[in-house]
Amino acid sequence: MAESSVETTTSTQVATPIHLPVKLFQSVFDHAADGMVIMDSHRRVLYMNRMAQQWTGLTQVLGVHCGTLFHCHDEHQQPLRSENCYGLCVLNEHTSKSNVEMNLVNRDGVTVPVSVTYSFIPGTGMDSHLLMSIRDISDKRRLEKENQKREALHYTLRERERLARDLHDTVAQDVAFANMQLKLMSEDAVKEHPSFAADLDRLSHVLDKTLGTLRDAIYDLTFQVDEDFQGFIKKCIVEFTTRTRVDIQYHAYHIPDHLEPHLTNQLAKIIQEALANIRKHAQAEHVHVSLTGQDFPHRLKLLIEDDGRGFDASAPLLQGQHYGMNTMRERCALIGGTLEVTSEPGKGTQIVVEVPLD
Repeated sequence: MAESSVETTTSTQVATPIHLPVKLFQSVFDHAADGMVIMDSHRRVLYMNRMAQQWTGLTQVLGVHCGTLFHCHDEHQQPLRSENCYGLCVLNEHTSKSNVEMNLVNRDGVTVPVSVTYSFIPGTGMDSHLLMSIRDISDKRRLEKENQKREALHYTLRERERLARDLHDTVAQDVAFANMQLKLMSEDAVKEHPSFAADLDRLSHVLDKTLGTLRDAIYDLTFQVDEDFQGFIKKCIVEFTTRTRVDIQYHAYHIPDHLEPHLTNQLAKIIQEALANIRKHAQAEHVHVSLTGQDFPHRLKLLIEDDGRGFDASAPLLQGQHYGMNTMRERCALIGGTLEVTSEPGKGTQIVVEVPLD
C-alpha cells in the first residue's frame, strides 16, 4: 500500500484528504468486533461482515430486507413495526442514532439483547445508505441485574436491621415489662387470692414463650456470618452435639476461599433449620453434613442426612416440620438454589441443596 501523508495546515487551510485503499476498508469491516451491515435506502442488505454472518448464521443475504433478517423486538419482546424502525427513521431524518438497545433473534433462534448504532451514509439522489453496527450486550445486562439484586439485598438488610431495632426497643421491652409485672402480681395473688395464681402463672408462661419467640425473630433479622463460613458450620455442629449427644460428621471439599455474604447467611440458616428439625423430630443417632464445590467453581452442594425415623415425603408434614421445610425452600430460592428432600419412614432423611456460584 502506498504511503499517504497529511500536509501541515494553518487555520485557513484545508487538510489534504488521505486516500486509503478499498482493501483496507474491507479488512476493517471484516475483522470488526461488532456485526456490521450495510443497507440501501430501502433497508435491503448489501453487505454483512464476518461477525454479522456468524451472528445470523447466514452468508447469502444480498437484497434481503433487514426486518426479515433480524426480527427486531423491543424490550418487552414485541415486534417492531415499520413505522417504529430506527433504521427507517435514520434514513428519513438523515441523521444517526447511537446505542439503541433492543432484542434480536440470532441464528439459534435465541433472543439476545443488543446495542445497535445506525449511521446515515449520504449519497446522491436515492443512493443513501445505512450502516448498522450490532454489539451483544448480554454480559452488560447480566451485570446490571446482579447489581440490582445486590442493591435490593442491601436495602432489604438495612430494613431488617431497622425492624429488629424497633422490635427490640418497643415490643420486646413492653412484653418483658408486662411479664415482670404479672409475676409480681402472681406473688401477691398467692397470698390473697389463691384461685387466681394458676391463671396468672399460665399467662406468665405465655408471655415467656412470646418473649422467646420475639428474641428469636430479632436474632434472625440481624443474623450475619461474621466469622468464616467453615468455622460457623463447625460451631453449629459442636452446639448440636452438646445439646443432643448425637454423633455428627462434617466434611468439606473444594470450597472457594471467598463466598458472598448473602450466600453464606442463607446457607447457614438452612443448616441451622435442618439441624433443629433433626433435633426435634428425627430421633437420629448419626448425622452427616458435607459441603462440596462441584464443577468448580460453578456450584456448591450442601448435603445433610440422618439415620432417624424419617417420614413419608408425599404425606402432609407436622406443623413444625412443614414450616421448617418451607423456610428452607424460601431461603434456597433467595440465592437461586434448589432443595430436594428424600425420606421414608424408618430410613432417615436426606436434604440436598445446590447453589450456583457464577
